Amino acid sequence: MTGRFFALLLAMALAIPAGAAPVPRAYFGLHMHAADQGTAWPAVPFGAWRLWDAHVGWKDLEPEPGRWDFERLDRYVAMAGLTRTELLLPLALTPRWASSRPDESSAYGPGHAAEPRDPADWVRHVETIARRYRGRIAAYEIWNEPNAEGFFSGDAAAMVRLACAAHAAIKAADPQAVVVSPAATHGMAGADWLDRFLAAGGATCSDAIGFHFYTQAHEPPEAMIPLVARVRGVMARHGLSDRALWNTEAGWYLRNANRPLTVRWHALDEATSVAYVARALLLGRSLGMERFFWYAWDDGNLGLLELEDGSLKPAAHAYAATARWLIGAERLRCDTGAPRLVQCEFDREGRRWRVLWSRIGEVRFVPPAAWRTVAVETMLGARLAHASPAALRVGPVPVLLEEAAP
Repeated sequence: MTGRFFALLLAMALAIPAGAAPVPRAYFGLHMHAADQGTAWPAVPFGAWRLWDAHVGWKDLEPEPGRWDFERLDRYVAMAGLTRTELLLPLALTPRWASSRPDESSAYGPGHAAEPRDPADWVRHVETIARRYRGRIAAYEIWNEPNAEGFFSGDAAAMVRLACAAHAAIKAADPQAVVVSPAATHGMAGADWLDRFLAAGGATCSDAIGFHFYTQAHEPPEAMIPLVARVRGVMARHGLSDRALWNTEAGWYLRNANRPLTVRWHALDEATSVAYVARALLLGRSLGMERFFWYAWDDGNLGLLELEDGSLKPAAHAYAATARWLIGAERLRCDTGAPRLVQCEFDREGRRWRVLWSRIGEVRFVPPAAWRTVAVETMLGARLAHASPAALRVGPVPVLLEEAAP
């Protein structure tokens, strides 16, 4: 990638105006695998819940033709209603009885990655769910990672047919529900898949564009910037610049205190996990994402929770701190152009707040006197008095600078 092309992508990413609106609680989303099976409700601020790997896919809800099992999804919907949590339900995983390739292997068992043999089965499934949960499930996502091996074995044209049929069925049953496009993954290859999907007719069949903004295991959150710009470019090419962008899945492997990971991937240590979680959430919103769903709260490899004793990892405290900083914030903008020091700023409670971090190592920084800095808050909640223009040592973990009250 040439320097000029990267600069263009960066400019596109930073030009997104969504940061001007107050940050809603629903921007902070989570995945939970076992919220009804012993996992305590998260002790962090969040407002949206994506029901993937929560055992409510099509294969779980309709294991046989016309035989429905809504017991678990009913519990989730009730929990969300009690806590005023917005639900996003992915519609995916064809049952073997409905599959066009019932013996084909997939990540979840034979036949589940194939499109249904009879499109009418798919429409009936979607209609049944949308009618049952009208006004209680806020959003539906058509499939999960359709460009990833093991999740969907059809082509983009097949996914367009599923997405458009589902969009029509959902809107007929629940006109207020948000329909999110199939969320591709694998970085730039995912953006190329999205381009093919939209070109094949998918541009007319969604209210929001979903994508999984994972970085490579060793890459920091700043690696999302060119990827978001590429996705935004694809959206613009198909006349969808005004469409909402949802990051419906992202995360990193996080070390556990008492159990090894079950995958052989680079896992973040405690300090790096604190830095990456906070930076990802800050950058995501500044880049115009309307939702950011962390994968996952109670996962053994990417979880914010220690499964052994239910305690919060340091990364969970970073998630909570970032939510406290940003919920209700307006005009959020992050200037990532400097080679080391990243600066974000936003307005809240009639004051200007600033967040700083260094990409690598520590940086000595003197806040300008015009900032009127009176205190610095760390990710773990420590509040330290500070008077400009005294120097700060800024490292990879973000710190919040508080402006004096007017």
